[in-house]
Amino acid sequence: MKAAAPPTLAEVWDEMLRSAAAHRLDNKVLAAWHELVGKDPRVLQEVMGRYGTADEGGKQMVLLMLSQEPSAQVRDFAVQLADAADASVRRDGFALLSQQAASGQTDEVRARVRQALDTEQDPEVLRAAIDALQQPPINPTEAQATAQRLQALAQHADPNVRAESIGALAQWDKRGELMEGSAYRALSDPQPEVRMAAFAAISDSAVRSDRLKGALLGMLGDGATSYDDKARALQALQGFALSADEYAGYHLASVARDIEAQRDAAVSVN
Repeated sequence: MKAAAPPTLAEVWDEMLRSAAAHRLDNKVLAAWHELVGKDPRVLQEVMGRYGTADEGGKQMVLLMLSQEPSAQVRDFAVQLADAADASVRRDGFALLSQQAASGQTDEVRARVRQALDTEQDPEVLRAAIDALQQPPINPTEAQATAQRLQALAQHADPNVRAESIGALAQWDKRGELMEGSAYRALSDPQPEVRMAAFAAISDSAVRSDRLKGALLGMLGDGATSYDDKARALQALQGFALSADEYAGYHLASVARDIEAQRDAAVSVN
Protein backbone atom coordinates (compact mmCIF):
# COMPACT_ATOMS: atom_id res chain seq x y z
CA MET A 1 0.00 0.00 0.00
CA LYS A 2 1.16 3.51 -0.72
CA ALA A 3 1.83 5.63 2.33
CA ALA A 4 -0.61 8.44 2.92
CA ALA A 5 0.51 11.73 1.42
CA PRO A 6 1.75 14.25 3.99
CA PRO A 7 -0.63 17.14 4.69
CA THR A 8 -0.22 20.33 2.71
CA LEU A 9 0.00 23.76 4.30
CA ALA A 10 -3.39 24.67 2.83
CA GLU A 11 -4.97 21.61 4.45
CA VAL A 12 -3.38 22.27 7.84
CA TRP A 13 -4.35 25.95 7.65
CA ASP A 14 -7.99 25.08 6.96
CA GLU A 15 -8.04 22.52 9.80
CA MET A 16 -6.50 25.05 12.16
CA LEU A 17 -9.20 27.57 11.25
CA ARG A 18 -11.92 25.00 11.94
CA SER A 19 -10.33 24.14 15.30
CA ALA A 20 -10.09 27.80 16.25
CA ALA A 21 -13.74 28.37 15.32
CA ALA A 22 -14.66 25.50 17.64
CA HIS A 23 -12.52 27.06 20.42
CA ARG A 24 -10.26 24.03 20.66
CA LEU A 25 -6.96 22.90 19.21
CA ASP A 26 -7.31 19.37 17.90
CA ASN A 27 -4.32 17.12 18.65
CA LYS A 28 -4.53 15.60 15.17
CA VAL A 29 -4.26 19.04 13.61
CA LEU A 30 -1.26 19.86 15.78
CA ALA A 31 0.38 16.55 14.83
CA ALA A 32 -0.17 17.32 11.15
CA TRP A 33 1.38 20.78 11.60
CA HIS A 34 4.42 19.34 13.41
CA GLU A 35 4.79 16.73 10.66
CA LEU A 36 4.64 19.39 7.98
CA VAL A 37 7.34 21.51 9.64
CA GLY A 38 9.47 18.44 10.26
CA LYS A 39 9.43 17.51 6.58
CA ASP A 40 9.99 21.03 5.26
CA PRO A 41 11.04 23.78 7.71
CA ARG A 42 10.53 26.31 4.92
CA VAL A 43 6.80 26.27 5.64
CA LEU A 44 7.52 28.32 8.76
CA GLN A 45 8.75 31.12 6.54
CA GLU A 46 5.67 30.77 4.34
CA VAL A 47 3.36 31.05 7.35
CA MET A 48 5.27 34.09 8.60
CA GLY A 49 4.78 35.66 5.19
CA ARG A 50 1.02 35.34 5.56
CA TYR A 51 0.99 37.60 8.63
CA GLY A 52 1.47 40.82 6.68
CA THR A 53 -1.49 40.28 4.34
CA ALA A 54 -3.92 38.48 6.66
CA ASP A 55 -6.94 39.96 8.43
CA GLU A 56 -7.00 39.95 12.22
CA GLY A 57 -8.29 36.38 12.40
CA GLY A 58 -5.61 35.22 9.97
CA LYS A 59 -2.90 37.00 11.95
CA GLN A 60 -3.98 35.25 15.13
CA MET A 61 -3.90 31.95 13.24
CA VAL A 62 -0.31 32.65 12.17
CA LEU A 63 0.64 33.37 15.79
CA LEU A 64 -1.11 30.21 16.96
CA MET A 65 0.71 28.04 14.45
CA LEU A 66 4.10 29.62 15.15
CA SER A 67 3.62 29.35 18.90
CA GLN A 68 3.55 25.57 18.49
CA GLU A 69 7.04 25.57 16.93
CA PRO A 70 9.49 27.27 19.32
CA SER A 71 12.72 27.97 17.47
CA ALA A 72 15.29 30.65 16.79
CA GLN A 73 13.53 31.37 13.48
CA VAL A 74 10.19 32.01 15.16
CA ARG A 75 11.86 34.00 17.95
CA ASP A 76 13.56 36.28 15.43
CA PHE A 77 10.25 36.83 13.66
CA ALA A 78 8.64 37.75 16.99
CA VAL A 79 11.38 40.32 17.64
CA GLN A 80 10.77 41.75 14.17
CA LEU A 81 7.08 42.19 15.01
CA ALA A 82 7.91 43.71 18.39
CA ASP A 83 9.94 46.40 16.59
CA ALA A 84 7.06 47.42 14.29
CA ALA A 85 5.58 50.91 14.19
CA ASP A 86 2.01 49.58 14.51
CA ALA A 87 1.02 48.98 18.14
CA SER A 88 -1.14 45.95 17.34
CA VAL A 89 1.79 44.31 15.55
CA ARG A 90 4.11 45.05 18.49
CA ARG A 91 1.54 43.48 20.79
CA ASP A 92 1.51 40.34 18.65
CA GLY A 93 5.30 40.25 18.65
CA PHE A 94 5.56 40.29 22.43
CA ALA A 95 2.70 37.79 22.72
CA LEU A 96 4.64 35.41 20.48
CA LEU A 97 7.85 36.01 22.46
CA SER A 98 6.05 35.05 25.67
CA GLN A 99 5.31 31.64 24.10
CA GLN A 100 8.90 31.00 23.05
CA ALA A 101 10.33 30.00 26.44
CA ALA A 102 11.38 26.59 25.13
CA SER A 103 13.80 28.16 22.65
CA GLY A 104 15.42 30.32 25.31
CA GLN A 105 15.65 34.09 25.56
CA THR A 106 18.68 35.72 23.98
CA ASP A 107 20.35 38.91 25.18
CA GLU A 108 18.71 40.69 22.24
CA VAL A 109 15.25 39.55 23.28
CA ARG A 110 15.77 40.47 26.93
CA ALA A 111 17.03 43.89 25.90
CA ARG A 112 14.00 44.44 23.61
CA VAL A 113 11.56 43.48 26.36
CA ARG A 114 13.29 45.72 28.89
CA GLN A 115 13.28 48.59 26.39
CA ALA A 116 9.51 48.18 26.00
CA LEU A 117 9.04 48.38 29.77
CA ASP A 118 10.86 51.72 29.73
CA THR A 119 9.47 53.32 26.59
CA GLU A 120 6.22 51.67 25.44
CA GLN A 121 3.18 53.95 25.65
CA ASP A 122 0.41 51.62 24.47
CA PRO A 123 -1.11 49.77 27.46
CA GLU A 124 -1.91 46.58 25.51
CA VAL A 125 1.62 46.35 24.16
CA LEU A 126 3.03 47.08 27.60
CA ARG A 127 1.00 44.26 29.10
CA ALA A 128 2.24 41.87 26.42
CA ALA A 129 5.84 42.95 27.06
CA ILE A 130 5.47 42.33 30.80
CA ASP A 131 4.04 38.91 30.04
CA ALA A 132 7.06 38.21 27.80
CA LEU A 133 9.42 38.59 30.76
CA GLN A 134 10.90 35.20 31.52
CA GLN A 135 12.35 33.96 34.79
CA PRO A 136 14.78 36.41 36.43
CA PRO A 137 18.35 36.03 35.17
CA ILE A 138 21.28 35.07 37.35
CA ASN A 139 22.58 38.63 37.04
CA PRO A 140 21.21 40.32 40.21
CA THR A 141 21.73 43.83 38.81
CA GLU A 142 19.48 43.12 35.83
CA ALA A 143 16.88 41.46 38.03
CA GLN A 144 16.84 44.42 40.43
CA ALA A 145 16.50 46.94 37.60
CA THR A 146 13.58 45.03 36.11
CA ALA A 147 11.89 44.69 39.51
CA GLN A 148 12.21 48.44 40.08
CA ARG A 149 10.63 49.15 36.70
CA LEU A 150 7.77 46.76 37.48
CA GLN A 151 7.27 48.54 40.79
CA ALA A 152 6.82 51.81 38.90
CA LEU A 153 4.46 50.19 36.39
CA ALA A 154 2.35 48.87 39.28
CA GLN A 155 1.13 52.50 39.57
CA HIS A 156 0.43 52.88 35.84
CA ALA A 157 -2.77 54.68 34.78
CA ASP A 158 -4.10 51.55 33.08
CA PRO A 159 -5.50 49.00 35.59
CA ASN A 160 -4.57 46.02 33.44
CA VAL A 161 -0.95 47.17 33.34
CA ARG A 162 -1.02 47.62 37.12
CA ALA A 163 -2.36 44.11 37.58
CA GLU A 164 0.13 42.54 35.16
CA SER A 165 3.02 44.39 36.81
CA ILE A 166 2.13 43.24 40.32
CA GLY A 167 1.94 39.63 39.18
CA ALA A 168 5.35 39.87 37.51
CA LEU A 169 6.86 41.71 40.45
CA ALA A 170 6.09 38.77 42.71
CA GLN A 171 8.35 36.66 40.47
CA TRP A 172 11.17 39.17 40.04
CA ASP A 173 11.39 40.62 43.55
CA LYS A 174 12.24 37.43 45.43
CA ARG A 175 13.00 39.24 48.69
CA GLY A 176 9.71 41.09 48.47
CA GLU A 177 11.12 44.49 49.38
CA LEU A 178 9.46 46.16 46.40
CA MET A 179 6.49 43.83 46.03
CA GLU A 180 5.27 44.42 49.58
CA GLY A 181 4.55 48.10 49.05
CA SER A 182 3.00 47.54 45.63
CA ALA A 183 0.73 44.78 46.90
CA TYR A 184 -0.30 46.88 49.90
CA ARG A 185 -1.37 49.77 47.67
CA ALA A 186 -3.09 47.41 45.25
CA LEU A 187 -5.30 45.93 47.96
CA SER A 188 -7.18 49.25 48.06
CA ASP A 189 -7.16 49.78 44.28
CA PRO A 190 -10.62 50.71 42.90
CA GLN A 191 -10.30 48.13 40.11
CA PRO A 192 -11.07 44.49 41.03
CA GLU A 193 -8.50 43.02 38.62
CA VAL A 194 -5.73 44.91 40.41
CA ARG A 195 -6.88 43.75 43.84
CA MET A 196 -7.08 40.19 42.50
CA ALA A 197 -3.47 40.44 41.32
CA ALA A 198 -2.44 41.69 44.76
CA PHE A 199 -4.10 38.75 46.52
CA ALA A 200 -2.39 36.31 44.16
CA ALA A 201 1.02 38.00 44.55
CA ILE A 202 0.77 37.85 48.34
CA SER A 203 -0.22 34.19 48.27
CA ASP A 204 2.58 33.30 45.84
CA SER A 205 5.33 35.18 47.66
CA ALA A 206 7.11 34.70 50.97
CA VAL A 207 6.35 38.26 52.10
CA ARG A 208 4.47 38.23 55.41
CA SER A 209 4.62 41.78 56.74
CA ASP A 210 2.44 43.04 59.58
CA ARG A 211 1.19 45.78 57.26
CA LEU A 212 -0.11 43.28 54.71
CA LYS A 213 -1.63 41.12 57.42
CA GLY A 214 -3.37 44.13 58.95
CA ALA A 215 -4.79 45.19 55.58
CA LEU A 216 -6.12 41.69 54.88
CA LEU A 217 -7.67 41.37 58.34
CA GLY A 218 -9.18 44.84 57.96
CA MET A 219 -10.91 43.77 54.76
CA LEU A 220 -12.62 40.91 56.61
CA GLY A 221 -14.30 43.30 59.01
CA ASP A 222 -15.16 45.96 56.45
CA GLY A 223 -18.78 45.87 55.36
CA ALA A 224 -17.83 47.62 52.11
CA THR A 225 -15.51 44.78 51.09
CA SER A 226 -17.06 42.51 48.45
CA TYR A 227 -17.71 38.84 49.07
CA ASP A 228 -15.08 37.86 46.49
CA ASP A 229 -12.42 40.06 48.07
CA LYS A 230 -13.17 38.69 51.52
CA ALA A 231 -12.81 35.16 50.18
CA ARG A 232 -9.45 36.03 48.61
CA ALA A 233 -8.29 37.79 51.76
CA LEU A 234 -9.12 34.68 53.78
CA GLN A 235 -7.13 32.55 51.37
CA ALA A 236 -4.13 34.91 51.45
CA LEU A 237 -4.17 34.97 55.26
CA GLN A 238 -3.64 31.22 55.37
CA GLY A 239 0.09 31.89 54.94
CA PHE A 240 0.32 34.31 57.88
CA ALA A 241 0.96 33.61 61.56
CA LEU A 242 -2.08 34.89 63.48
CA SER A 243 -2.48 35.74 67.15
CA ALA A 244 -5.39 34.29 69.11
CA ASP A 245 -7.45 37.46 68.64
CA GLU A 246 -6.55 37.68 64.95
CA TYR A 247 -7.47 34.05 64.43
CA ALA A 248 -10.82 34.60 66.13
CA GLY A 249 -11.63 37.36 63.64
CA TYR A 250 -10.37 35.20 60.80
CA HIS A 251 -12.55 32.28 61.93
CA LEU A 252 -15.67 34.45 62.26
CA ALA A 253 -15.14 35.84 58.77
CA SER A 254 -14.65 32.33 57.42
CA VAL A 255 -17.90 31.14 59.00
CA ALA A 256 -19.75 34.21 57.69
CA ARG A 257 -18.40 33.52 54.20
CA ASP A 258 -19.59 29.91 54.33
CA ILE A 259 -23.07 31.00 55.50
CA GLU A 260 -23.28 33.57 52.70
CA ALA A 261 -22.15 31.00 50.14
CA GLN A 262 -24.81 28.53 51.33
CA ARG A 263 -27.48 31.24 51.18
CA ASP A 264 -26.48 32.20 47.64
CA ALA A 265 -26.54 28.54 46.61
CA ALA A 266 -30.04 28.13 48.06
CA VAL A 267 -31.27 31.23 46.24
CA SER A 268 -29.87 30.00 42.93
CA VAL A 269 -31.60 26.63 43.37
CA ASN A 270 -34.92 28.26 44.09
